[in-house]
Amino acid sequence: MKRWLIIGSVVFIALLIIGWLYTEGYFDNLSWQGLTMLLAALAAPFQFIFGKAKEISKTEQILNENLQMRKQEKTHRTDYDEKIKEREQKIKELDKEIELLQSKIQLIDEKREKVQEKVEKMTPEEKINEAQSLWGD
Repeated sequence: MKRWLIIGSVVFIALLIIGWLYTEGYFDNLSWQGLTMLLAALAAPFQFIFGKAKEISKTEQILNENLQMRKQEKTHRTDYDEKIKEREQKIKELDKEIELLQSKIQLIDEKREKVQEKVEKMTPEEKINEAQSLWGD
C-alpha cells in the first residue's frame, strides 16, 4: 500500500512537471518520438531508485523472517531442554526405585539362603515336623 502511494505521487508530480513544461512551450519543437525518448531516458533513474527501494524492503523482510526463525528456535530449544530435564528426573527416580528393588531382592535371597542352610542341617524327622506345623497336619 505504501509502495503504491509513493509510485502514484511520483507519477503525479512527473505529470505536473511535464504539463507545466508543455504550457510554457518547451515541447513545441519536440515531436512525439522525441518526447517518448525523453520519457524513456527519465524512466531509467526512476526504475533504479525503485529497484533499490524494493531491495531494501526485501532485506528488511529477510531480516524479519530470520528474527522470527530465531525466536521459534529459541522457544523450541527451551521446550526441548525442559523435556530433557523432565526425562532425566524420571530416569533418576526410576534408578532409585531399581536400587530399592535390588536391595529387597538381595535381602530375600539372603533369607532364602539362610532357610536353605537351615533345611539342609535338619534331619528328615525335623523336616516332617516343620512341614506339619506349617500346613497344620
